[in-house]
Amino acid sequence: MNEIKGYGVDALAIQADVSKEDQVQAMFKQAVEHFGTVDILVNNAGLQRDAKFHEMTLDKWNLVINVNLTGQFLCAREAIREFLRRGPRPDVSKATGKIICMSSMHEVIPWAGHANYASSKGAIKMLMQSLAQEYGDRQIRVNSICPGAIQTPINTPA
Repeated sequence: MNEIKGYGVDALAIQADVSKEDQVQAMFKQAVEHFGTVDILVNNAGLQRDAKFHEMTLDKWNLVINVNLTGQFLCAREAIREFLRRGPRPDVSKATGKIICMSSMHEVIPWAGHANYASSKGAIKMLMQSLAQEYGDRQIRVNSICPGAIQTPINTPA
């Protein structure tokens, strides 16, 4: 965070579990108190817990769905509440607010051995499209980015 501040901009680091409603609400409250509002959300939290489907535990399924999908729901809901509360800011953007949902090419491409992950990403696509349809008339933009594999620790074995 000090590196970011070194560029002459304000920054705030908040640790939160995006699958927990109270933590997401507290995170947004802190951000709004610190910055005055929120203009953009990058819904980027995600993880994998891989297993062959017949060996997948309910805990692995729930963890991936809770972080990857429920986390995006909770964060998007808080962002939209803030966008609607404060209304448009034409001095900042033509959009009342922006949400970028990080998805994956596996929102449309099946992935054997990763049913929980692929299911969460497919659901993110529908969430993004539904929010864009519901809030587009209020100038709230909702899009997703669907990258392929990126060299990070999550996929080192691949």
